[in-house]
Amino acid sequence: MYTMKSLLVKITIATVVCLVYFSSNAQSNNSLHFDGSDDYVQTSFPAITGADSRTVEAWIKTTKNSQPSTGAGQSVIADMGFMSTGARFTFNILWGNAIRIEVGGSGLSGQTAVNDGNWHHVACVYARSATNKYSLYVDGVLDTSGNITTTLNVGNGNLRIGRRVDNVNHFEGNIDEVRVWDHARTANEIDSLKGEEICASASGLVAYYRFNEGTANSNNSGVSTAVDNSSSSNNGTLNNFGLTGSSSNWVSGTNITGAPNSDSTINVTSCGSYSSPQGTYTTNSGTITEVLNNHLGCDSIVTINVTIKSISFERDTITACDSFVTTTGTVYNSSRIFNQYFTNAVGCDSIIATLLIVNNTAFDTIIESTCDVYTSPSGKYTWSIAGEYEDTLTTAGGCDSIIHISLSNYSPTSSVIYDTVCAFYNTIRGVKKYESGAYIDTIPNVNGCDSIISQNVIVNYPTDTIIQVNACDSFTTQSGNYTWYTSGNYQEYLTNVSGCDSLIKYQLEIARSTSSSTFITSCDDVYVSPSGKQFTEEGTYKDTLPNRFGCDSSFVLEVVFHSVKAPSSLTQNEEILEAYNGFAKSYQWYDCDKRINLSFGQEATLEWTEQPSSISQFGVEITNNYDDCIDSLCITPVPIINSVNSINTTIISVYPNPAGSSLYVTTEKGDFNQIKVYNVHGAVVLSENYIGEERLDISSLQAGMYRIELVSNTAVSFANFIKN
Repeated sequence: MYTMKSLLVKITIATVVCLVYFSSNAQSNNSLHFDGSDDYVQTSFPAITGADSRTVEAWIKTTKNSQPSTGAGQSVIADMGFMSTGARFTFNILWGNAIRIEVGGSGLSGQTAVNDGNWHHVACVYARSATNKYSLYVDGVLDTSGNITTTLNVGNGNLRIGRRVDNVNHFEGNIDEVRVWDHARTANEIDSLKGEEICASASGLVAYYRFNEGTANSNNSGVSTAVDNSSSSNNGTLNNFGLTGSSSNWVSGTNITGAPNSDSTINVTSCGSYSSPQGTYTTNSGTITEVLNNHLGCDSIVTINVTIKSISFERDTITACDSFVTTTGTVYNSSRIFNQYFTNAVGCDSIIATLLIVNNTAFDTIIESTCDVYTSPSGKYTWSIAGEYEDTLTTAGGCDSIIHISLSNYSPTSSVIYDTVCAFYNTIRGVKKYESGAYIDTIPNVNGCDSIISQNVIVNYPTDTIIQVNACDSFTTQSGNYTWYTSGNYQEYLTNVSGCDSLIKYQLEIARSTSSSTFITSCDDVYVSPSGKQFTEEGTYKDTLPNRFGCDSSFVLEVVFHSVKAPSSLTQNEEILEAYNGFAKSYQWYDCDKRINLSFGQEATLEWTEQPSSISQFGVEITNNYDDCIDSLCITPVPIINSVNSINTTIISVYPNPAGSSLYVTTEKGDFNQIKVYNVHGAVVLSENYIGEERLDISSLQAGMYRIELVSNTAVSFANFIKN
């Protein structure tokens, strides 16, 4: 059972005092009187169709004689379905004025007459799976049970109260508390609730008509609806009722307990806020009214008088080292925000929102050394022996900073330096010393202790030297560090035998080399340069001589040979000697042996047979307009043989012409047996036997013009060629 104690537990949250008051709301306990003529109530509740289990119960009060033997008809309490065999479920009064259940075709009657003018509770139960499927109850007691031969199969036809579904057999009397259930109720269930109204939420209740509407025996012309008090809400409509007076109207009903609606008032004191049973939330004092369902499913109106007391709220900041323990014993090892709860003066929570800052102890290791006594970072300790120590400071967050100190203890050191320097000596401490001697300085050593240094110093001094230098074009110093190209005064520093700077001052005089370019025409086959070099081929050559300053005088010599550019030749054509030069300016014939000029010998040709027979070799001097060379050529004339074959009519072919290292010589005819090659001076430079076609090797000849002579027993033939 739902107790008020449990109700208070459910609706009171953080309350201090709860006062509950109950008061019952009285309601009319009416019934509906049927006149037996045409009164009935048509509901909108659809029949429980087919053969499903069901229970129909009601309170009735009647004096009508329904015994058929008296000529009276049955009095229908409630009916559903339609007129067909097995298709209706009719609950009525018939034989012996007892209650009866009919299904259209057959039925089952009770044993107890109920038309004595008193209120009786009647019930009809159909249990589909029971052995005796039908049971009839009167005033909570089983009156009869059994089976009906007709198979139940109720059709669609809404529930009708006070008349059968075919509009006959009207009920005469009072009907109250009509209930329809969708299951077979037990005898105990029927008996336990017959004496009280029930609530809409009762399990399996599908139609429920309390008939408490209107005012008993009064004019109720406007009250023509019978309310369905189940959760189905299938109301009924009153038909043909007079709705006035004590008949065919709303009248007093059976004396049963009214519906278990309950009202209550609760006084609630809460801290900060309050949530009602139905979830109404408030932070202010006041009144809340709600409608609840009690344990029977009926309405319960609850009036809640709410008093709200204040909750205290504060903020706090706590700084701790490593961890913090709250008043409740909770340990926090890290920073966070948490709430602490206390009780304030009005009995409500006092909440302190705490910002917790957890700082950590710091750990560090330092390596230190000392030459005497070491003082710890905190100043609390001094140590003079090497070892491992600990000291404690305070961090910025107020926590311990534990420092592990690895301490080394060192001693002063001493050393001696021997040094030789130039000009001055910088001591270890940076003091300049200009004289040899012993000096002592004290500085920190690698361990930070005193290092006493004795410095034995020899101070040497620099030297100066002046050198006068004459050079051509440029001068490079002895060290190779400097090269100067103009005259002037210069200096450089070297290292003397003492290891000091030696300042060399140079008084330098720079003379210039000269160069020129000269075109040379050599009248000889060999050209000798100014420096004595010999050249036998044309070309561009370099030569060098000292000038008047002793510097190089460079020459670029463009050398050409007269014998190549302006060659001269002397040939014999029988009794005529012919001198030739392409640039000839004058000729002078002479006796080569005696070097005596011949009179009238200034032409290019000379008939030698007209000259004194004492001259065996003729010469000619040729001057030219190309260069200043004079060619002197000599020739020994070949005697003229008086034969027809002595005429030089044979054609000589030489190729290539100009030639390189080889020359081919051929003739059209003749029995030549010897070949000679003459230079421009008339000298034989090559002589060989001739066998008809000759390849001459002329690679040893110098470049120039040459004359070929072919000789036979009867003739002589000539040809010229040029050697490249």
